Amino acid sequence: MIKGLFYFSCIFFGLTGTCQQDYAKTILDSLCHERYEGRGYVNNGDVRAADFIVRELTKIGASPIKNYPFEQPYSLAVNTFPSEMLVILGKDTLMPGKDYLVDPNSGS
Repeated sequence: MIKGLFYFSCIFFGLTGTCQQDYAKTILDSLCHERYEGRGYVNNGDVRAADFIVRELTKIGASPIKNYPFEQPYSLAVNTFPSEMLVILGKDTLMPGKDYLVDPNSGS
């Protein structure tokens, strides 16, 4: 009887752990998909990824803690440039964010 219960427990918990690993891998694969643009702010990848996470949390029955919503506002200091930027290297016109990054300490 005890031996049977032990084997059942091993199989049950082993399968449960595998299912959780599979689910976690599915979520990570989804968040790494190109439709989320690296979860960056430039093409709203961060917003789409956040929406996906909220949908998944809701789907599995999670609820916010202490009546706080899943999504909470935050600010992110990002360099903004009020006029067009032009950087030319040799014969190539470089694109900011693609060909080069501006130092976060740079002014506008």
